[in-house]
Amino acid sequence: MTMDLSFPDFSEALKAYFMGDKPVALTALTRLAAEHPDNASVFIMLGNVNYSQGALDEALLNFRKAVELGPEYGHAYYKLGVCAFRAGLLDEAREAFSRNLTLAGQSHANSNYWIGLIDFFLGKDDEALESFRRLKEESPQSNFANFFMSQLLVKHNRHQEALVLLDELLERTPEFVEALFLRAQALRGLYKNFDAMQCLRKALQLAPNDKGIRMELETLEEVPSI
Repeated sequence: MTMDLSFPDFSEALKAYFMGDKPVALTALTRLAAEHPDNASVFIMLGNVNYSQGALDEALLNFRKAVELGPEYGHAYYKLGVCAFRAGLLDEAREAFSRNLTLAGQSHANSNYWIGLIDFFLGKDDEALESFRRLKEESPQSNFANFFMSQLLVKHNRHQEALVLLDELLERTPEFVEALFLRAQALRGLYKNFDAMQCLRKALQLAPNDKGIRMELETLEEVPSI
């Protein structure tokens, strides 16, 4: 489903929105919503304006109305998911992202990221790992996929698999301190303490005030390298 540009007032509202004149866009879209209560495009744009102004409750109502009117409108589900996530409504967010992924040709790769993140927060590690794996398949250069998959793999003692992802991530972002710290944990899990210390020293150079990295390094320095 595409935006309905069949009436001039909507085009003017879009122009105001994209030019950054949110009050004018809000006034125009509010009027249009009253005049065209069955038009999903109006409600998703009204939700966009609400969201951009931090009015989450109003944005949620309008995104919900948009998916009710246009259940084939994939972008509306994605917007609803992001808004619901920000509002702390994780079940509704997950459902919206899942619906987005079912719509052929309209799915958003980041829906897998959001579903993975929700499951990650809820401790559903297997489900989270699968979502991040799908994200990586669709977006091979996704740093998010590599980082969160690595965290989950280290947590479950799958250290060698984590190292492959972390090395790939650090090749792209060599000063990513959290990835260096996680890599040290994976190396330590493989009893490669010397390599882990080298990794922690590099992380400490980048973040000299990080007490967690310093404590981890000091702990390892007291243990014989293997």
